[in-house]
Amino acid sequence: KEDIDLHILNLRDAAQRMVRLVDTLLDVTRIETHTLTLQSQDIQLSKILENLINDFQRYAQASHVTLILEHNAENDPMVHADRQRISMVMETFIDNAIRYMMHEGTVNILLKKEGAFMRFSVSDTGAGIPKDQQKNIFRKFFRASNITQHQTEGTGIDLFISKYIIEMLGGSIGFTSEENRESTFWFTLPIKK
Repeated sequence: KEDIDLHILNLRDAAQRMVRLVDTLLDVTRIETHTLTLQSQDIQLSKILENLINDFQRYAQASHVTLILEHNAENDPMVHADRQRISMVMETFIDNAIRYMMHEGTVNILLKKEGAFMRFSVSDTGAGIPKDQQKNIFRKFFRASNITQHQTEGTGIDLFISKYIIEMLGGSIGFTSEENRESTFWFTLPIKK
Protein backbone atom coordinates (compact mmCIF):
# COMPACT_ATOMS: atom_id res chain seq x y z
CA LYS A 1 0.00 0.00 0.00
CA GLU A 2 2.76 2.50 0.96
CA ASP A 3 4.74 1.69 -2.19
CA ILE A 4 1.66 2.34 -4.33
CA ASP A 5 0.94 5.63 -2.53
CA LEU A 6 4.55 6.76 -3.00
CA HIS A 7 4.45 5.79 -6.67
CA ILE A 8 1.22 7.77 -7.16
CA LEU A 9 2.77 10.82 -5.44
CA ASN A 10 5.85 10.58 -7.66
CA LEU A 11 3.68 10.34 -10.78
CA ARG A 12 1.63 13.33 -9.65
CA ASP A 13 4.78 15.38 -9.02
CA ALA A 14 6.18 14.42 -12.42
CA ALA A 15 2.91 15.41 -14.12
CA GLN A 16 2.88 18.76 -12.29
CA ARG A 17 6.48 19.44 -13.35
CA MET A 18 5.57 18.64 -16.95
CA VAL A 19 2.57 21.01 -16.86
CA ARG A 20 4.77 23.79 -15.38
CA LEU A 21 7.39 23.21 -18.08
CA VAL A 22 4.79 23.39 -20.87
CA ASP A 23 3.32 26.59 -19.35
CA THR A 24 6.80 28.10 -19.11
CA LEU A 25 7.62 27.25 -22.73
CA LEU A 26 4.30 28.76 -23.81
CA ASP A 27 5.24 31.95 -21.94
CA VAL A 28 8.57 32.06 -23.80
CA THR A 29 6.68 31.81 -27.09
CA ARG A 30 4.28 34.57 -26.00
CA ILE A 31 7.21 36.81 -25.06
CA GLU A 32 8.93 36.23 -28.38
CA THR A 33 5.73 36.95 -30.31
CA HIS A 34 4.83 39.91 -28.06
CA THR A 35 1.51 38.32 -27.10
CA LEU A 36 2.08 37.81 -23.37
CA THR A 37 -0.69 39.60 -21.50
CA LEU A 38 -0.81 40.58 -17.85
CA GLN A 39 -3.89 40.68 -15.60
CA SER A 40 -2.85 43.60 -13.41
CA GLN A 41 -4.62 44.65 -10.24
CA ASP A 42 -3.76 46.50 -7.04
CA ILE A 43 -1.82 44.12 -4.79
CA GLN A 44 0.42 44.12 -1.74
CA LEU A 45 3.64 42.25 -2.35
CA SER A 46 3.80 41.34 1.35
CA LYS A 47 0.65 39.19 1.07
CA ILE A 48 2.19 37.19 -1.77
CA LEU A 49 5.47 36.94 0.13
CA GLU A 50 3.80 35.59 3.29
CA ASN A 51 2.29 32.71 1.30
CA LEU A 52 5.58 31.97 -0.45
CA ILE A 53 7.55 31.92 2.81
CA ASN A 54 5.06 29.41 4.25
CA ASP A 55 5.29 27.29 1.09
CA PHE A 56 9.11 27.28 1.11
CA GLN A 57 9.67 26.64 4.84
CA ARG A 58 9.83 22.82 4.66
CA TYR A 59 11.96 22.84 1.49
CA ALA A 60 14.40 25.30 3.13
CA GLN A 61 14.61 23.22 6.33
CA ALA A 62 15.20 20.02 4.35
CA SER A 63 18.01 21.85 2.49
CA HIS A 64 19.53 23.13 5.78
CA VAL A 65 18.78 26.71 4.76
CA THR A 66 17.44 29.37 7.10
CA LEU A 67 15.02 31.90 5.60
CA ILE A 68 15.28 35.39 7.12
CA LEU A 69 12.57 37.91 6.22
CA GLU A 70 13.03 41.64 6.64
CA HIS A 71 9.90 43.70 6.04
CA ASN A 72 8.25 46.69 7.66
CA ALA A 73 4.55 45.77 7.64
CA GLU A 74 3.56 49.34 8.58
CA ASN A 75 4.96 50.70 5.32
CA ASP A 76 3.36 48.43 2.76
CA PRO A 77 1.92 50.36 -0.19
CA MET A 78 0.12 48.78 -3.14
CA VAL A 79 1.60 48.11 -6.56
CA HIS A 80 -0.37 47.57 -9.78
CA ALA A 81 0.76 44.18 -11.07
CA ASP A 82 -0.27 40.71 -12.19
CA ARG A 83 -0.50 38.70 -8.94
CA GLN A 84 0.24 35.31 -10.54
CA ARG A 85 3.20 36.57 -12.59
CA ILE A 86 4.78 38.51 -9.71
CA SER A 87 4.34 35.49 -7.46
CA MET A 88 6.21 33.44 -10.09
CA VAL A 89 9.10 35.95 -10.14
CA MET A 90 9.35 36.04 -6.33
CA GLU A 91 9.13 32.24 -6.21
CA THR A 92 11.93 31.95 -8.80
CA PHE A 93 14.26 34.15 -6.73
CA ILE A 94 13.59 32.25 -3.49
CA ASP A 95 13.71 28.80 -5.12
CA ASN A 96 17.02 29.56 -6.88
CA ALA A 97 18.56 30.88 -3.66
CA ILE A 98 17.70 27.68 -1.80
CA ARG A 99 18.44 25.32 -4.70
CA TYR A 100 21.90 26.70 -5.45
CA MET A 101 23.13 26.68 -1.86
CA MET A 102 26.12 24.34 -1.85
CA HIS A 103 26.02 23.82 1.92
CA GLU A 104 23.88 25.00 4.80
CA GLY A 105 23.40 28.74 4.91
CA THR A 106 20.96 31.62 4.97
CA VAL A 107 18.66 33.27 2.49
CA ASN A 108 17.78 36.88 3.33
CA ILE A 109 14.52 38.13 1.85
CA LEU A 110 13.89 41.87 1.88
CA LEU A 111 10.76 43.81 0.95
CA LYS A 112 10.83 47.56 1.43
CA LYS A 113 9.63 50.89 0.12
CA GLU A 114 12.36 52.73 -1.75
CA GLY A 115 11.25 56.14 -2.97
CA ALA A 116 8.41 55.68 -5.47
CA PHE A 117 9.08 51.94 -5.72
CA MET A 118 8.73 48.73 -3.77
CA ARG A 119 11.97 46.74 -3.77
CA PHE A 120 12.12 42.96 -3.36
CA SER A 121 15.46 41.21 -3.01
CA VAL A 122 16.73 37.74 -2.16
CA SER A 123 20.34 37.25 -1.01
CA ASP A 124 22.02 33.91 -0.50
CA THR A 125 25.36 32.52 0.62
CA GLY A 126 25.45 29.98 -2.19
CA ALA A 127 27.34 29.17 -5.38
CA GLY A 128 27.34 32.62 -6.95
CA ILE A 129 27.79 33.22 -10.67
CA PRO A 130 31.17 33.32 -12.43
CA LYS A 131 32.02 36.91 -13.40
CA ASP A 132 32.56 36.10 -17.08
CA GLN A 133 29.06 34.55 -17.30
CA GLN A 134 27.08 37.22 -15.47
CA LYS A 135 26.19 39.09 -18.69
CA ASN A 136 24.16 36.05 -19.78
CA ILE A 137 22.08 35.52 -16.63
CA PHE A 138 18.78 36.81 -18.09
CA ARG A 139 19.24 35.08 -21.45
CA LYS A 140 16.87 32.32 -22.45
CA PHE A 141 18.09 28.81 -21.49
CA PHE A 142 21.27 30.11 -19.82
CA ARG A 143 22.60 28.30 -16.72
CA ALA A 144 25.97 29.10 -15.15
CA SER A 145 28.62 26.41 -15.57
CA ASN A 146 29.30 26.08 -11.83
CA ILE A 147 25.59 25.38 -11.26
CA THR A 148 25.17 22.71 -13.92
CA GLN A 149 27.96 20.71 -12.25
CA HIS A 150 25.98 20.47 -9.00
CA GLN A 151 22.33 20.89 -9.96
CA THR A 152 21.19 19.10 -13.10
CA GLU A 153 17.53 20.12 -12.81
CA GLY A 154 16.57 23.47 -14.33
CA THR A 155 15.73 25.03 -17.67
CA GLY A 156 17.32 28.48 -17.57
CA ILE A 157 14.01 30.05 -18.58
CA ASP A 158 12.54 31.53 -15.38
CA LEU A 159 14.94 34.49 -15.11
CA PHE A 160 14.38 35.30 -18.80
CA ILE A 161 10.61 35.41 -18.18
CA SER A 162 11.05 37.30 -14.90
CA LYS A 163 12.99 40.12 -16.60
CA TYR A 164 10.32 40.51 -19.25
CA ILE A 165 7.47 40.61 -16.70
CA ILE A 166 9.15 43.13 -14.39
CA GLU A 167 10.06 45.45 -17.25
CA MET A 168 6.56 45.11 -18.73
CA LEU A 169 5.20 46.34 -15.37
CA GLY A 170 7.46 49.41 -15.38
CA GLY A 171 10.01 48.06 -12.93
CA SER A 172 13.69 47.19 -12.94
CA ILE A 173 15.45 43.89 -12.28
CA GLY A 174 19.06 43.00 -11.58
CA PHE A 175 21.57 41.14 -9.46
CA THR A 176 25.00 41.18 -7.91
CA SER A 177 27.06 38.05 -7.43
CA GLU A 178 30.44 36.73 -6.41
CA GLU A 179 31.29 33.16 -7.34
CA ASN A 180 31.44 30.73 -4.39
CA ARG A 181 30.26 33.45 -1.99
CA GLU A 182 26.89 35.06 -2.59
CA SER A 183 24.23 36.39 -4.93
CA THR A 184 21.48 38.97 -4.56
CA PHE A 185 18.63 39.11 -7.06
CA TRP A 186 16.24 42.09 -6.88
CA PHE A 187 13.42 43.84 -8.63
CA THR A 188 11.53 47.09 -8.14
CA LEU A 189 7.95 47.94 -9.05
CA PRO A 190 6.35 51.38 -9.05
CA ILE A 191 4.07 52.11 -6.10
CA LYS A 192 0.46 52.74 -7.06
CA LYS A 193 -0.29 56.46 -7.02
